[in-house]
Amino acid sequence: MSKRIPRIGILNPLKEADARDLWNALKRELEELGYAEGKDIEFIWRFADRKFERLPELAGELIAHEVDIIVPANPPAIHAAKAATTTVPISGRLGPRGDGARLQYGASRRQHYRNGEHVTAP
Repeated sequence: MSKRIPRIGILNPLKEADARDLWNALKRELEELGYAEGKDIEFIWRFADRKFERLPELAGELIAHEVDIIVPANPPAIHAAKAATTTVPISGRLGPRGDGARLQYGASRRQHYRNGEHVTAP
């Protein structure tokens, strides 16, 4: 039996083309840390095409794909992800830092679960 590759769910309210540089920077940084897409991690991408009302539906699709973490791009995406699950960890947000993109984490997951919360903050 082969080991399941961890899945990262990306939830973004923009069009894919509008966010391509940011996501490519994230992928490059993960590669620099030794993570290869398709080998060590899998991305499940959902873009709302600037239709914010689609975010809850798209967050539900990520949950249906059994992602291991959701990385929302902005506060409306965070709220949609938080409403879609009480068990899948949600990173606070993905945001630019310097020349690239960095997952911006706050307190540890353990602290958030202990406090009944599953969202980390930048």
